[in-house]
Amino acid sequence: MKYKQLLGNSLVAFFAQGVGTLASLVTALIVPKALGIVGFGYWQLFIFYTSYVGFFHLGLCDGVYLKFGGLARAEVDKRRSNSVFWVGMAYQSIFALIASAIVWTSSADPNRKLVLFSSVAVLILLNSATYLGYISQAMNETKLYSYSIIVERFIFAALVIVGITMRVSDLCFYISALIVGNLLSLVYCVVRGWDFFRSGLAPFLKAARKAFDDIRVGSKLMFANTASMLILGVVRFAID
Repeated sequence: MKYKQLLGNSLVAFFAQGVGTLASLVTALIVPKALGIVGFGYWQLFIFYTSYVGFFHLGLCDGVYLKFGGLARAEVDKRRSNSVFWVGMAYQSIFALIASAIVWTSSADPNRKLVLFSSVAVLILLNSATYLGYISQAMNETKLYSYSIIVERFIFAALVIVGITMRVSDLCFYISALIVGNLLSLVYCVVRGWDFFRSGLAPFLKAARKAFDDIRVGSKLMFANTASMLILGVVRFAID
């Protein structure tokens, strides 16, 4: 690795974290006043649920990261990666449809239903962007992943500031702002990784076997990385 490249990647990563911190400060300090106590409570519930949507890729992203780690873009099997991506989106879409059906038939209040349906939307968008972002990190193209985070957090913070300026107190607006940020982050990742998507698809059964193998490897890493979240999450779910 070239030291100049390492320095450039590190600076962009720090900048991405700075943008994320700024967006968090805006959310924590300004949004509560706009939404009120009840609205901000549902907003926090939404943030809580979306922090766990990564479980629904079952470790696929982590597995791909481990399999492709250290390879340059020209060395990565793009057809395999593209095929596994769509297999992952297929089973996660099934999860999303089942969850949506359960929410739709439940007796939850409208705000909670809004939170749950929105979390399902974030599940698809965020996990898709995470998959592409992990591949970029595996190829040492960490700037791409950092820029995708910058896009997501900057768009979200900008929309929140607009909402505050216009005195918007609707919970749906702020949830939509986060969803739009995730959507544009995914669009950025797709554009930068378009060579993967135009590489074609492997037969479904072959792609499914590759995806299962990636999940088998990555699930261990995923649960190891999120163990602390699970410890706190059990208590939070009990409180909810």
